[in-house]
Amino acid sequence: MILGYIDESGINYSLRNGYFKDGPYAIWTCILINEKKYFDVEKIVQDLSNNFLPASLKKKELHGHSIWAERKTGLETEKKVFKYFEELMQLTGKLRVPILI
Repeated sequence: MILGYIDESGINYSLRNGYFKDGPYAIWTCILINEKKYFDVEKIVQDLSNNFLPASLKKKELHGHSIWAERKTGLETEKKVFKYFEELMQLTGKLRVPILI
């Protein structure tokens, strides 16, 4: 069985100059994972977050905008956040995890 995780971009409905802060588009993304790989992928993603993200983000659901905002707290954190996203993108390629946008 193939498992799919679907989510939309942006959760901020506040306005800036008459436009939504998140931009004029809603983008839905789906990650498809074979159920046999699910627990392996989950463990690897948890390890990535433990290695690169600050403790303040590890105790909640990970959202790209929260991770990206955290980079502003210091140079060392910024490097780790960039590395986290780099490793995450490489991971999806290495494991051949399809991402539909």
